[in-house]
This record gives sequence, C-alpha cells and structure tokens, in this order.
Amino acid sequence: FGLLSAALTSSRSTHCEVAHCQVRDDGCRVMAQHLENNKCLRVIDISSNLLTADGLWVMAEALRNNGSVEILRLNDNRLFDSGGRALASILKYNHWIKEVNVSGNGIGTKGVIPITKVLMHRRVGLELWMHGNTFHRDKEATDAIARLERKNQCVAVYQ
Repeated sequence: FGLLSAALTSSRSTHCEVAHCQVRDDGCRVMAQHLENNKCLRVIDISSNLLTADGLWVMAEALRNNGSVEILRLNDNRLFDSGGRALASILKYNHWIKEVNVSGNGIGTKGVIPITKVLMHRRVGLELWMHGNTFHRDKEATDAIARLERKNQCVAVYQ
C-alpha cells in the first residue's frame, strides 16, 4: 500500500498513477477511502495490475459520488463481466468521467450489455476504450455497441 498511499496522500493530488505496481483489490479499498477526501483527483491509472471486479465494486460507491475524476484507466486487469457491471454502475451516476479504458479485461457480453444500456442515455461526452475483451466474439454485444454508437453521439467506443 505504500506507493498507493503516497500517490493519494495529498488531498490536492490531481493524478494517481500506479500502473504496473501489482495493486490488488485491497488497494481499491485504500483508494476508495481517499476518493472521499480528495476532490482534486482528475486521473486514476491503475492499469496493468491485479485488480478483479471485487476491487472495482469497492471503488464503485466512491466513484459514483466523485465529481472530480475525469479519466479512469483500468486496462489490463482481471475485471471480466462483473467488472463491466461495476463500471456500468459507476457511469450511471458519475457524469464527470470523460475517458475510461477497460481494454484487456476479459469483459464479455454480460459485462458489455449493462455498460451500453447506461451509456445510451448519457448526455456528456465519453471515450470508452475496450480493445482485447472477449465480447468481440458475440454478435449480441457487438450489435449493442453499434446501436449505442448510432443513437448516442456523445459516446465514442474504441474496440
């Protein structure tokens, strides 16, 4: 937790970049606590770590109510479908996030469908990076993304 705590200690920190640091789900608990106190944090980069959906669900409550985070990089972790549902939960309430990267997380159809449903009604711009997930093999998921891109010009999906 040392590096993670150091990245979050200041209530004026604008960036928390702990990519490639072997952060696990318990690190998400630390981050969730700090998110409540830090109203300046703009970027969270916890890509290429050991996070699972359990860790993202812990952070979800704090991120749903956070109005400062604009960029959330979660790529190359182990989020799978449950992580996709956690992300949908975050994006349903948080309209300040402008960029999310969940590439390389094994997110399948059951994770993508809730995300597309939430984003269908979003009225604030969002870039969603989803390369290298398993939903690409499923017509239902790819159709849902195509529908989202046709109906909501505020959302750009990169896959």
